[in-house]
Formats: sequence, C-alpha cells, structure tokens
Amino acid sequence: MVREPVGPQGEACAECGAALAADQRYCINCGRRRADPRVPLPAAVAQPAGSKPPAAVPPDGRPSDVSPLGAVLGVALLGGMLLIGVLIGRGNDDETPAPVIQVGESPAASTTTTTADEGSGAADGAGAGITSDWPSGTEGFTVELSTISKAGATEESIDAVRSSAEAQGAEDVGVLDSDLYPTLPPGNYVIYSGVYDTRSEAADRLKLVESSFPAAQVVEVGTSTTSEDEAAP
Repeated sequence: MVREPVGPQGEACAECGAALAADQRYCINCGRRRADPRVPLPAAVAQPAGSKPPAAVPPDGRPSDVSPLGAVLGVALLGGMLLIGVLIGRGNDDETPAPVIQVGESPAASTTTTTADEGSGAADGAGAGITSDWPSGTEGFTVELSTISKAGATEESIDAVRSSAEAQGAEDVGVLDSDLYPTLPPGNYVIYSGVYDTRSEAADRLKLVESSFPAAQVVEVGTSTTSEDEAAP
C-alpha cells in the first residue's frame, strides 16, 4: 500500500527539527502532528496542530492537586465541628440536678429548745427533770434535812440524796425549789421531811431525825416575803 505524501522528503519537524519522511504524519521524536488527520474529528475533541494535549485526570475524576484555599477551608470546618462538640459536652457536664423537696416538708427543719423553769436560776442543763414535791399553794413548815445548789444539781443527784435520807430513817422525804418561796434562801433544792401547819409540829419531827441529820432544822415554806418569826412582836 502506497501512502500519500504529506510533505517533502527530509522536511524538518517544526517542534524538534528532526527530519521527516514524505508520508510521515507524526514526528517519532517529539510526537508533533505534521498534517491534518485522515478522518475529521468532532469540534469538541479537535485539537489544532501544535497545541499540547490536555492534562491527565486521575481515574476517580478528581484533580491531582488540591487547592490551598480548599485545604484551609476544610481544616477550619473540621476545627469548628470539634469545638462545637466540646462545648456541648461541657454543657451536659455542668447540668446540676434540681433538689427534690418532699411534699409537706419544710425547707428548714424546726428545732425545739427546752429551757429551765423561769426564776430557777440554774445553769444551762442543770435541774432538768427535777420537780418540786411541795403541795402547790400550801404554806407551812418542814424539816430541812439538806440543801443542794441548783447550779450543779441533776435529777440523778437529787434522787440519790433523797434515797439516802429515806435509808437513814427520814419519812415523807421530798424536794422543793427554794426560789419559789421567798421565806427560803434562793438558789437551792431543799431535801425536806414532812409538811406541817405549825412550827411546833415540825420541831417534833426534828427531834426524831436530828441524830441522823445533825444539820437539820425547821424552816418556814411560804409565799410571803415576811416570815412568821419576823411578823411576831
């Protein structure tokens, strides 16, 4: 088959200067096309003589080089998403459950303070639980066996002294608060024996117990500030 000549024999290539044969359409040295193609190509793929072929595109359709601006935007977007996640996580950790209040429960617990009787003169906690045995509203005489200061008196100490007096033969033993009766020295609990209308009756009882209670004496128990002895001429 005889090829149609496309140029003179030995013509130099316009790209690299290599010698070309008369029927040579492409330079075997640089690949430049020497003449028009034998079959007309569509306009979309036609390439004028002397133009460079288009850059190769990777199989996945993405350009081989990544734009610097695109890389910066991608990193910024990723950082923003991470920051949002951290903030959401901290917000959940800072949530504190609201206190639960039971229905009918008071916000502040009420407290009850127990105080000693008014006018007792005892120290805090002293005399708690001690009650007077002397008949309420009664005035008269009794035998004072002993006295205990209210400042350090306790229910146990009063019971111990009263039990000791009964063990030594005293009868009708009781305790009274001297602060309730102006005729008695204040600030004491009096351990007494008997309740009498007259001083002579109390004196008779004193004779029976004075051997066991050398310090015993007859005293007046009254609500008046003036005793019977002071009122006598």
